[in-house]
Amino acid sequence: MKQLSIITTSFLLLYFLTLFFTNFSLTGYWSDIIFTVGLFIVALIIAFKCKTQNKWLTISVSTIIISLSIFAIAYFGRFLNSFTLSEISKLKSFNRQEVDNRIFHAYFKPVGSYGRGYGSFWITESSKYFPIIERTVYYKNATNYDFNLDSFEETPIKEVIKNYIEQDVIKKQ
Repeated sequence: MKQLSIITTSFLLLYFLTLFFTNFSLTGYWSDIIFTVGLFIVALIIAFKCKTQNKWLTISVSTIIISLSIFAIAYFGRFLNSFTLSEISKLKSFNRQEVDNRIFHAYFKPVGSYGRGYGSFWITESSKYFPIIERTVYYKNATNYDFNLDSFEETPIKEVIKNYIEQDVIKKQ
């Protein structure tokens, strides 16, 4: 039980570094935020309930968890502060698409009144055998398609997304 705080701190640090310094995340837009907050709460509880024999190790584990918590709160606070509630509700996640036996997810976030194009558009790919983790494979900050509509010039949006996947993801690999 005493090693639980060390294991939790190590997992938290590894998860945090993976989330911020790679293109990997959990599948879905809000799952990273919800899982991170839950993980920090559990880690804080474990860090202060499970003390180790070594005083310096206990202080180090607590300091790391508190430092990461402050950094995460500041990061997610800045992230959530940059959106208004109306912009958060406009974020659109599309159904998964399978192209060439690969699983893709598309996301669209419309821009505000001063943006270029219609909004940000990105595509992630999930592993077929471990679909809860996704990797961003395509990101376009300003797109010429309004993905909030059902069709664009009589082409269904699902076909536009499929063309993006085929042309800009699969053929470029």
